[in-house]
Order: sequence, then structure tokens, then C-alpha cells
Amino acid sequence: MPGCRARPLPSRPTSSAPEHALANFCAYERINYLMLMMVDPYVHFHVIPRYSGTRQWNGIVFPDAGWPGPPLLGKMVALTSEQIDELVKAFSSIFQ
Repeated sequence: MPGCRARPLPSRPTSSAPEHALANFCAYERINYLMLMMVDPYVHFHVIPRYSGTRQWNGIVFPDAGWPGPPLLGKMVALTSEQIDELVKAFSSIFQ
């Protein structure tokens, strides 16, 4: 297109930071990126770590519903708002 200039690609793929952080946080076996915009009107991705068995954090067990098939999003573990805040703090501390 006239007037458009290509931007250089970043030196690292954008996905490497979340993948690295999730590997340290929950030792995933696979990772799924889902673009679901049924509720939020802006473009965004859901990054879902996938694993066989379960993972545990702060005394809460997280099974991977649907493994090894597609994630069963309706069967996720329900967290309280306090647990979500704690999880965000714990995950944010390694997300760099």
C-alpha cells in the first residue's frame, strides 16, 4: 500500500515470554493459544497451558480437563477473587 512502511520484527517472538513464564510456573507439556472474542470487543488471546495429570498451586489442584484433546473451558477450577489476586501476584513475579 502506498505510504505503508514495514516494521522490523521483534528480536524475540511475542509468545516466548508467556511460554517461558508458564514453563517455570506450571511445567506445561503443550500450550494452546485461543482467540475468543465473544464477550470482549477487543483483539486478545487466551494462553492456556496444557498438561497430563494435575498441577497444584497454593493447595488447589488444577486438572487439565480435556487432555489430550481440546481444553474443556467449562470445567475449569473456580477461584475466589482473593485466590485470583494471589495467583496473579505469584505468576506476575516470574513473568519477565
